[in-house]
Amino acid sequence: LLAVLRSTRLGDQAARQTAIDVAAGALVELRTASDVRENDFLEPVVGAFERLKTDLRPLVRFGQLDVQFVEPPANGRALPGAVALSARAIVRNAVLAFADADDARRVRIQWDCDGLNLLIGIRDDGRGDLDAHDDALRRIAEQVSANDGTFRVASTPGWGSDLTIALPLDPPSPS
Repeated sequence: LLAVLRSTRLGDQAARQTAIDVAAGALVELRTASDVRENDFLEPVVGAFERLKTDLRPLVRFGQLDVQFVEPPANGRALPGAVALSARAIVRNAVLAFADADDARRVRIQWDCDGLNLLIGIRDDGRGDLDAHDDALRRIAEQVSANDGTFRVASTPGWGSDLTIALPLDPPSPS
């Protein structure tokens, strides 16, 4: 950070933006490192969702998006640590993709459970031109695939996009 801020090759605004990017990346890495240690534990779904809200708080507070959170059921099945970690990363990546597109003003995030899967719904009010193969969603598709989950994108031009994700709560059975 200090090297970036002291650089004579960068203007004030460029140095500030680069420092923000470096700090944000370091914080995400730190959070991921602490999450990896918690990978083997079960996490109550409500607790995992609260951590998600905490992770997104700076974006909600200082960003241009109005984010609505729909709480999961309080009696929902506990999430394996790896599923909770992936779910939070998936939602963070989706919200960042919507923020980067700069056409959405509102995002709605919902978690639910059908007993076998964590069900994640993310809806925006942007242009409605996203599809499952969009570069902005590639990381999400890869994370879902790595968890043997399903990923669907439904977009309506002028009305926004709806991402639907299901992550299995149990490891795949050996074949």
